[in-house]
Amino acid sequence: MTPGVIRLPFWDMTARNSQVFYVCLNQEASSTPEHLKGRSLYLQGDLADILKELRIQLEKEK
Repeated sequence: MTPGVIRLPFWDMTARNSQVFYVCLNQEASSTPEHLKGRSLYLQGDLADILKELRIQLEKEK
């Protein structure tokens, strides 16, 4: 129940504000809510690994 208590207010704020984009990072499989498709991004993995990969990709673009 706790993850839902945390997520639901953010889903609601995103749905009500067209300038908001929702990003979720989770180590386990999940999905973005249907009503936020196109306005959300779901990332699965460890934050440190994702940031490391992002840094590598940004360095390649320079």
